[in-house]
Amino acid sequence: MKRGTTILAGALALLLTSGAPAMAQEPTSDQEIVEATTMVFDKLALLAEGLGIDAPVIPRETLSSAFASALPVLPRGDPDLSWSSGFAFDFTTSHTTGELEPDEEGRTVLTDARGCLEADAIAEVVHFQRFTRGGMRGHRCIIAFAGAEGEATWVIQSRTFAEGPDRRLTAYYGVATAISGDAARARRVLEERLEQNVALAGIMADYALEMVLAKAASSDPVTAESVDERLARLQARLEDIAESFETLPPSPPPGE
Repeated sequence: MKRGTTILAGALALLLTSGAPAMAQEPTSDQEIVEATTMVFDKLALLAEGLGIDAPVIPRETLSSAFASALPVLPRGDPDLSWSSGFAFDFTTSHTTGELEPDEEGRTVLTDARGCLEADAIAEVVHFQRFTRGGMRGHRCIIAFAGAEGEATWVIQSRTFAEGPDRRLTAYYGVATAISGDAARARRVLEERLEQNVALAGIMADYALEMVLAKAASSDPVTAESVDERLARLQARLEDIAESFETLPPSPPPGE
């Protein structure tokens, strides 16, 4: 993994205990969805506070519905199945009145998708996208990888990098599943929700990016309206995601 993604990897490590939950009672899907939804709202509120703007209006029910389609769920009540899942969302921002300090990692990946991974990284690039928005250029890398040696864990992790003349945003999104003694199944149940998590990783990063752009446009009424329009389209996209991805049933036992 690259140095930037270790922030999110560390957060996921706190949510997953060596590939096997320490508690006998399995987490409920409702709890996981509530915790993921609350984390996103809290993080975006912190970003809005730091920027001195209002946080975007996101219907909690819509976001919860989207997470219900993205977070993996396994059968309940199986005494032989010990599993857990984790979700993390975070970001870093920088702004200056002069020139930004160079971020060679971000700029290298922007021109060469192979830069999503270090040369010796054991991971897979499952999605890559470049974009230009509101005077900022950026890219999104989504990778998948196994947990540390000895862990039966699989992780999907997104890093979105955007940079303009005087500001920069890096947004992280990740979801992980651990199944005691069954690394292959941990990977399979998370890959079943790959499309959902690629979509959600993109839209969560876009919300943070639009907030940074809204701050830049706050002194320019000509561009302020376009920010509002983009935020409205983001909300419509989130609603489409929540409706288009049906909530999948718990993953069946191996072999079924």
